[in-house]
Amino acid sequence: AAVRRERLAAHGLCLPTYTTTSSSSSSSDTDDTYSSTDPMNASHHSSISGDVARELDKQTARSLVHQIIASSPRQITNGSYSLPAQQHMYMETQTAVAEPLEDGAVRVTSSTQSLDAVQQVVAGVLNIPFNKVTVVAKRLGGGFGGKASRSMPVAAAAALAAAHFGRPVCYTLNRNDDLLMNHGRCLGRVEYDVGFDDTGKVHAIKAKVIFRAGAYADLSMNDGGTLVAAIDSAYDLSGLSVDVKYARCNIPPHTIVRAPGFLQGVMVLEQVMEHVAAVLGMDSAAVKAANFLPDVSTTTCSTTNISSNMGRLCVASPAAADLKQQQHQQKHVDPEQQQKWQPGVTTVLGRFISSDTYTLPLLWQQLLSSSQYNDRLAAVQQYNCDHAWSKKGIVVTPVRFDCAPAAVSAAVSIYADGSVLVTHGGIEMGQGLTTKVKQVAVAALSQLLPEEQRPLPLELVRVAASSSDVVPNGGPTWSSTGSEGNCQAVMNAGAKLVKQLKSFVKVHGDGLSTWKATIAALYPDTVGFVPSNAMLSAYGYFDGNIGRGRSKQPVQYSAFGAAVTEVELDVLTGERRVLSTHIKYDCGYPLNPAIDLGQIEGGFVMGLGAMLSEEVTTHEETGDTLSASTWKYKIPTMDLIPQQFTVEFGDWPNPRGIMSSKASGEPAVMASTSALMALQQAVTAAVQELQGLQPGAKCAEGSQVVGDTSGFSVLTAPATPPKLKGTVGAFRLADALEAALLGC
Repeated sequence: AAVRRERLAAHGLCLPTYTTTSSSSSSSDTDDTYSSTDPMNASHHSSISGDVARELDKQTARSLVHQIIASSPRQITNGSYSLPAQQHMYMETQTAVAEPLEDGAVRVTSSTQSLDAVQQVVAGVLNIPFNKVTVVAKRLGGGFGGKASRSMPVAAAAALAAAHFGRPVCYTLNRNDDLLMNHGRCLGRVEYDVGFDDTGKVHAIKAKVIFRAGAYADLSMNDGGTLVAAIDSAYDLSGLSVDVKYARCNIPPHTIVRAPGFLQGVMVLEQVMEHVAAVLGMDSAAVKAANFLPDVSTTTCSTTNISSNMGRLCVASPAAADLKQQQHQQKHVDPEQQQKWQPGVTTVLGRFISSDTYTLPLLWQQLLSSSQYNDRLAAVQQYNCDHAWSKKGIVVTPVRFDCAPAAVSAAVSIYADGSVLVTHGGIEMGQGLTTKVKQVAVAALSQLLPEEQRPLPLELVRVAASSSDVVPNGGPTWSSTGSEGNCQAVMNAGAKLVKQLKSFVKVHGDGLSTWKATIAALYPDTVGFVPSNAMLSAYGYFDGNIGRGRSKQPVQYSAFGAAVTEVELDVLTGERRVLSTHIKYDCGYPLNPAIDLGQIEGGFVMGLGAMLSEEVTTHEETGDTLSASTWKYKIPTMDLIPQQFTVEFGDWPNPRGIMSSKASGEPAVMASTSALMALQQAVTAAVQELQGLQPGAKCAEGSQVVGDTSGFSVLTAPATPPKLKGTVGAFRLADALEAALLGC
């Protein structure tokens, strides 16, 4: 704790020597049940306090964070912000088809992200064992988290009707009913205090968040649970205290929406950084860069002192070597000892990020350069000086997304004609899982061929529908990591088959001929008997780890990215345009670059919906959803898509990932925060100029878009034209024009 004491001493504080319950747990003051007496009762309370979180009790840790803020040269107190709600607008609404089978069994084809969840709820409703319920899903028309739990009531109702009437039943919600019954992301309210200095360095943040939940919990807890685990993002803070509570309300239950908790966490941190930059009159990009975790890629570390202090360099590694050499060393190191010598940083909430996956500093600099950020910032500032009724804003936002693919199984079978059938435990819902699985299956089975004949044609492989009676216990497909886990399971199954078939290879002129001849050689007659040592089916299991023996390690990593977004605001009407977005994302070595590119573009646009257009409205007394139709609820249309949209991948392998890849999709949702923050800058510029429209008022050339705190205008999502107009403020155009003319 020496480094912690050092950091606290800088604020005139001392660290007690005793150790008590970790404040990163939520044991004593956690109540996961709703109160039936007070509809606004906080149903869940969770707190994580930084810098000494793992050494002090909650109350002491909170007190220290408060003292760090109080001792900082500058403070922002009683800051407030709102987090947007967002509903699901998947192409296919909640749907299930149930068919009664013999022996009281039932088969349910469900639009679900979790075969297991539907299997369990149907078995419970019908009071039958799990092995009498088969759940199948070939593909979904979108999911985004909305079909993880909300598919269960629909499937259960269809199964109950099928069992009662003894005939197949299809139950599908129409769009309006789907919006009425299923709410998504929780609306939230945030209050925060910040301590920082004149350089823009943020010392500590204290935040309170209350989420508006539904009539019962469902999966709404994920918003707060993930927020408190990931709100530190990639920033180096001395202290962080976050309290999250839920309010039980008479509205439909909420469930997860893409990037649950991560998106809200990014919004809170980015708003704080924007607010600090406004107070200091600095460029927000400079403030953010000043608060990043240390760049360990260029730092030489000592092997003598092993420590992992909050947001500080883990000085516990040999001198930095090239990436290939580090990867070679990792293959022969006990995973329990790996973190002790691996260079890296640890966030204020205890997340260790190894140097070979911490790519944000390099990625950030490359993005600023390739997007010409500095030149564009100067151009935006000059534009705002030259135009009274049109304002621009430009913001760069970093994101960190934590990934850990869940355990999953897959089955691979080879038929007598050489064709291959793959059944995996994941759910295809438009994220390209089926395509990636086919590619990996071909890559794995092609190892049976001579190198010059690889790979086998994709047409050889068919991916079957996911089915609970073929690959059970698959778990939910979510968190952007379903493709990775299932691909690894297929790779493991393919490796088993290759090992079993090695001794039977019959080399011919090309890969397909070699493959078919090898399989045909296993069938000596038309009856179809196969040698017992050449089984043509195999199960592969991914247990959340890669490697074997001493080199085995869990697949856990952080994915980093950043986005520069420039926007334009019509001050008179509140209309807004996203002029350009430039995203730089570390996808490792993508499993399929075209698919991952689409995931990033689509994820960003989905996030734009939450930031700019998707407004959830409810009746204040009855709780009825007033936006439960496409007439009222507006997903992003082509006018909100950036006019210039650029996406770049970094060229860095992920040594802790599957096939050196990283997840895509949800990090881009988080990056959409840049559009909201850019509009906030444009609004602030408009408000400042309108307030200064008086005789003699001039806009100084090169002045910052954001000035002091008195001119900082808070813009909350969704930034619809009416809200933008209201945030700019009411004014009479005639008066403003007259003042402007007099000023000339």
